[in-house]
Amino acid sequence: MFSFEFLILEQRLIDTQNIFKYYQSYPTKPATRIVYYTTTYNPTPTFYTKSYIMDLIALLSNKYNVDSGLVKAMVEVESSFSPFSISSKGALGLMQLMPDACKDWVKGKDYLDPVANLGGGIRYLKNLLKEFHGDVKLALMAYNAGMSAVKNKKISPEVVKYADAILNVWKNKYGGK
Repeated sequence: MFSFEFLILEQRLIDTQNIFKYYQSYPTKPATRIVYYTTTYNPTPTFYTKSYIMDLIALLSNKYNVDSGLVKAMVEVESSFSPFSISSKGALGLMQLMPDACKDWVKGKDYLDPVANLGGGIRYLKNLLKEFHGDVKLALMAYNAGMSAVKNKKISPEVVKYADAILNVWKNKYGGK
């Protein structure tokens, strides 16, 4: 269990390419965020371990009444539990949120913060599940391709593979239906 006694007095900042830099004052670049490190100078913050992220998923999924196994499967497929994951198309964080599509869902607009990213992604997924009357596969396809693409039945085979991959991980690892 992480203990707050181990937080050191200095702060390091991480940019979007996961290159660690020291700053004397808070940077103005929008893609930079503060990350706290332990006294061991572990390059991965201790509280961003997979078990910490799994606990966050369980907590936030319960808060927003979404199956935590489904969210765990999504995070595994989307980012392999890496909070600083950035796709070639610009999707950010654990749930690979597109800033334009999810700007109303992420509190604080810090897409690389695990709590904000998971909270926004789970709330967005819950909205999609409600929109598609609980049909998980349609909600997952809409999460990947957009709601209008699913409603207009303009779904590519890659989007169907994406949804099937999450459903398989959910079923085989996290007790999904």
